Amino acid sequence: MGELHGRRALVTGGTRGIGAAIARHLDSAGARTVVAARSRGDYDGPGHFIAADLATADGPRHLASDATAHLGGIDILIDNAASQTLVPAARWP
Repeated sequence: MGELHGRRALVTGGTRGIGAAIARHLDSAGARTVVAARSRGDYDGPGHFIAADLATADGPRHLASDATAHLGGIDILIDNAASQTLVPAARWP
């Protein structure tokens, strides 16, 4: 059994890149994992997927509620959700 057996983890931005790699590592270490992102895309990794847009006012509350309901609590939070902001060229130094 892994060193995280029995732990409950939530990974935001967990369907691609670093987030997906973290979710896989947590799973291989024995954690029960919820993976969240705005959409599943082509994610086929471990964990229970929850669609959540954390840029909205209700997104974080709904994600916390759904993840807690699924896992029974959260021991590990990986806040990997990110957004990109388009800066108009006229404002860029």
